[in-house]
Amino acid sequence: MYRGILLSLILSCFFASSCEENPPKITPCQTDRVVLVEEFTGISCVRCPTGHQKIKELQAQYPNKIIPIAIHAGHLARPYNGWDFRTTEGTEIRRWSQAIGEPSVNVNRQYFDQLGVYGIVSPNTWAGPIADEICLPPDASIELTPTYVAGTRALSVTVDITPVNAVKMKENVGVTVLITESKVIAPQLGDAGWDNNYEHNHMLRGFITDTWGMKLQEKGETLMPHQKTLNYTLPTGWDENNCHIVAFVHYQGDERYILQATEESLIP
Repeated sequence: MYRGILLSLILSCFFASSCEENPPKITPCQTDRVVLVEEFTGISCVRCPTGHQKIKELQAQYPNKIIPIAIHAGHLARPYNGWDFRTTEGTEIRRWSQAIGEPSVNVNRQYFDQLGVYGIVSPNTWAGPIADEICLPPDASIELTPTYVAGTRALSVTVDITPVNAVKMKENVGVTVLITESKVIAPQLGDAGWDNNYEHNHMLRGFITDTWGMKLQEKGETLMPHQKTLNYTLPTGWDENNCHIVAFVHYQGDERYILQATEESLIP
């Protein structure tokens, strides 16, 4: 009898373990999509370091899938002790995005109907829209080839855009090229007060094109290959070793959605 009970227990354990449900394995989206995240920030924004940290975490979660641009704009970006990181283009983009505070982000300049804005305010809500964009296969690829002459600070950037899918564009199509700088040591207000040695990264420095880009083709046309070469002189005071060139192909009408983005170090 004892052996019968023991056998029953063993069989019960066996069948219980074999029927145990295994959780599904979630595989990240396998696309070539690179998402542009325009982060509105300011040196007098006490909550903005939280936003900077969230962007850092998302970049670690999605390696080579997120290109952040820290745009200093709005009243919290006003000059402090001689430090002023505002740009005309950044101010214009923030005004267009209808951001209602900092820190906030544009995600591929997608419009969020439920909010009636482009800029999402709370950092704990950024991950979902960014992940959704990463899962969308791009309609174009874009490559950058920068050439820099240190003696004259002359920069030449060649941008190559190649269609991936034969789809008609619902708006005019343009390309925007700009420069960011990282490892900029300057003040930043945070929960503990002012940190005069804060490291600012991905900071918007200037545009090589104008704010809304260079027009490539008309709406209603199938996307075609394009190559553009742009010239620029790097202003004194920007550290070329910490600068990056960012380029993205996008709609250029009422909708300014970004189709694909890329980034390269100014000096490889």
